[in-house]
Amino acid sequence: MDDRTGELPIYTAEVTYRTYDDYLNQFNLDPRFFEKGVRICDLGAGLATFTSEVNHRFNTYGTSCVGVDPSYEVLTHIDPEADP
Repeated sequence: MDDRTGELPIYTAEVTYRTYDDYLNQFNLDPRFFEKGVRICDLGAGLATFTSEVNHRFNTYGTSCVGVDPSYEVLTHIDPEADP
C-alpha cells in the first residue's frame, strides 16, 4: 500500500512465449550443440517451452537447462490477503 495515497500499487509484467524451434532459429543454434552436456540458463524464459524441451530431449547427454524470468518477481509483491 502506498503510504501517501492509501492505494494499492498496480504491477504489470509482460511474459513472452517462444518454442524450442523459435530459439534454434533466433539464435542460429544447431541441435547437436546440446549433445555436449552443456548447462544453460534461459534468462527471460517467460512461458517458453525451450527449457522443458531441451531437458527432455538432451538430458541423457548430461545437458541441463533452467529457465528464470525476473518479470515473475512482480508476483511476490501481491498480497493474497489484501482486499481487492
